[in-house]
Amino acid sequence: METLFHPDSKFIRVLTKISEGIMLSLLWFFFSLPVITAGASTTALYYTVNKSLFHSSGYVWQEFWGAFKSNFKQSTIAWLLALLFYVVSIFDFFILYSLTSTNGNWNFIIFIIMLALVTFWVCYIFPCIARFENSTRLIMRNALIIAFCNLPKTILLCILLILSLAITLTYLPLIAVTPAIYMYLARWILERVFKKYTSPEDLAAEEERNQSYER
Repeated sequence: METLFHPDSKFIRVLTKISEGIMLSLLWFFFSLPVITAGASTTALYYTVNKSLFHSSGYVWQEFWGAFKSNFKQSTIAWLLALLFYVVSIFDFFILYSLTSTNGNWNFIIFIIMLALVTFWVCYIFPCIARFENSTRLIMRNALIIAFCNLPKTILLCILLILSLAITLTYLPLIAVTPAIYMYLARWILERVFKKYTSPEDLAAEEERNQSYER
């Protein structure tokens, strides 16, 4: 029993990760409530999941808040652009449907394609901001290129995102866990993609930092 509840026991470490995941999900939710801050909140979520949940570095609140502040401008620009695309797509669909109701099926297909393209980009843009330092224009462009160059993984990320949203909307209290779970699972896919676009020197330096965190 003493071993089970020892601070370094596997049981306590699992409980710690679960509590950190719940805290992260709630942080993401409350920091996303103003809507305009949802992009920065999502970037901070990915950064903290990668650093604190995977590599046990730093404290959840400090890492989240630091990433939120430092990436606020880039993330907000990207989020507002994505939000604009979503709104325009929905608006265009209803306008086209009302004007040409006989071609409703084609309008719906075009609408789905437009939403899918934006969602492909959204799956990568905030993790890219969290992981790479570059100008806003280049990061947004690179996120789109990466999404289409890794289409099978991109589709998998979209399915994972849609499932997470559907589960959360089915039972709203799950918002306390689903954001962190989604990002935790998405991180497995994203980091494998990002490795292809990271220099060997940077990968070696990052691996060394992560090992020092986990000691």
